[in-house]
Amino acid sequence: MTKLIKINVLKTNKFYTTEMLKILLGVHKRTIQTWVHKGLKLASSDRPRLFRGKDVKDFIKEKQRKRKFHLEKNQFLCMRCKKAVKSLNNSVLVVETGKVSGRDNIPEIHIIGTCENCSTFVYRISNLKKIPEIISVFKIENIEEIQKIQEKNMLQEKGLNKSNNYLCNNDLTEEKNEKI
Repeated sequence: MTKLIKINVLKTNKFYTTEMLKILLGVHKRTIQTWVHKGLKLASSDRPRLFRGKDVKDFIKEKQRKRKFHLEKNQFLCMRCKKAVKSLNNSVLVVETGKVSGRDNIPEIHIIGTCENCSTFVYRISNLKKIPEIISVFKIENIEEIQKIQEKNMLQEKGLNKSNNYLCNNDLTEEKNEKI
C-alpha cells in the first residue's frame, strides 16, 4: 500500500542527497532509487547523487495524480480490480455510520455495492443530504432503512430547535418577571 508523501517539507530551489530525501520524506533509499529508474531527474550524476527539490516535488505530484480515480455518480472504486466499476445490477445497500461530516454536522452514510467484475464488496461514502440523488442513481435494497434514518435525523433537528425555543421562551419569561 502506498502512503501519502508530504512534499511540503522540500524547498524548490534547494538540492538534496538521497540520504536527505530519505529522512525528509520518510521513505527507504531503495524507493528513491526506484523513482530514478522511473524518471526522477538527477541534478548531477556524480556521487553523491543530487536532486533538485522542484524536480522531486513535480515527480511525486505526478505520481499521486496518476493514482487518483475520478468516479461518476454510479461508480465505485474496486480495490481488487483497481478500477472504477458499477455495482452488480445497480443495486446497493445504504448504511448509517454514526459519524457526522461538514460544518453542518450532516450524518454520514456508506453506500455498499458488489463489483460487477469480481463480486467484491465496494464502498462509497456520502451524506444524508445526497439521499435523493442516491435514490435516483441506484436501486436501493434497504429503502426502509433510509426512511428511518431520515426520520431520525428530522426528529433530532426538531429536538434541537425545540430546546432552543424553550430556552428562548424561558429567557423571555425571566425578563418579564424582572420587569414586574
